[in-house]
Amino acid sequence: MSWPPVLPGFWSQCAASPSFLSPQSLELIRKHGFSAALFAPGWVYECLEKSEFLQNQDKFWRLLERFLPTHSICSLPFVTSFCLGLGPRRVCYGKEQAVGPWYHPSAQETQPLFGEHKLAGDSGGWVKTHCCLADAWHGGSSLLLRGLIPPEVDNVAVRWVPLPPKLFLSMVYKFEGSTDVQVALELTTGDASSCHVGGISVLNDSGSRHSPRPLRVPPTKLARWSGRCGQQLSGGWIQCCYEVSLHGCLLQDLLMSFSRPPGSREEKGFVCRLGEIQVVDANSLLAPLPRVQKVTISQLRWLPLISGSEGRPAQLLLSCTLQWSFHLLQARCFRIHCREQTGSSSTTDGTEKPTFLGLAFANQYRVVDVVVGAARFGQDGRVEFLVEPVPREGFQVPQAEWGRAALVYSAPQ
Repeated sequence: MSWPPVLPGFWSQCAASPSFLSPQSLELIRKHGFSAALFAPGWVYECLEKSEFLQNQDKFWRLLERFLPTHSICSLPFVTSFCLGLGPRRVCYGKEQAVGPWYHPSAQETQPLFGEHKLAGDSGGWVKTHCCLADAWHGGSSLLLRGLIPPEVDNVAVRWVPLPPKLFLSMVYKFEGSTDVQVALELTTGDASSCHVGGISVLNDSGSRHSPRPLRVPPTKLARWSGRCGQQLSGGWIQCCYEVSLHGCLLQDLLMSFSRPPGSREEKGFVCRLGEIQVVDANSLLAPLPRVQKVTISQLRWLPLISGSEGRPAQLLLSCTLQWSFHLLQARCFRIHCREQTGSSSTTDGTEKPTFLGLAFANQYRVVDVVVGAARFGQDGRVEFLVEPVPREGFQVPQAEWGRAALVYSAPQ
């Protein structure tokens, strides 16, 4: 067995400059056709200014970008808010959910290759992308794009990912500060004699680059888009929605294009914050979402909370672990709820509103110290836990289709 060369990201005495020279070693390794393993890239956080960690992290991987294999998106839906799985607060579709720092690696969403892209020649045009915790549309962070449009260039574009056809597209963004720079989504398609494009207009003579037209009436399942498309939302965010139909051809790339106003030839700088990109297969909206299955309750712990008559507890604190089966790629997260019933009936009619407990980003959730009523002699107590999947497309799943499991308990004899 042969082992790949180890490329150290950590150098003696934590010297910053040699570590940023790691690409030189990797270039030599690639030149001779070897594979490589990167060791201890944590020096970026451990040895440099912690307040500049994200900037240094972007710089480190940007220098290695051309030597690393990349993976395109090959399945839909593709949805990302560029959340790092952490942040100073948690936001849900532009509305603040929780204030205070949080950290959950499973909440991290797809990230682009952060880099700096310069236009060919001496025009001076450039675009930089990096993740930013200062503001978010969904989660704890967003993608910040900075750029400069030189006088001799009409627009600059950021390339995203290869995509299949028949799509609904959504982009949530906002500019930092006042600007007259315009932003739009653009598409590139593979040239083929049988290729027919509908719902988009051709931007150049080759016919391979297109600009999608706005979507006026979103599909029923994308109700969250209704009333938002083309509108300015809370926090200054703007959502744009598009529809594209392709027949006999392949959609290759999705790009974000920045351009100066028509007739303007001035140099234009911009800072744009991208909150979310959604790419949804139209056909997938016709298929029912798989249900959450096999919800189980385990690892129970009971603690008395309030004593009633005869010294017996009137309320209890319940902790337990919920587990279930669901394809994680189809859910952005899960909302966990519970509802309680005590008394002679052992069933609920489902009309009472459940209590929201928290979010899960995996097929498991630990319930901690939920207050439930103690069961009386001769009567059972019942608490039901519900698992609500949150699809990546953002539509709401009816409560009747949530996963659920009930715990029936009785007073000790």
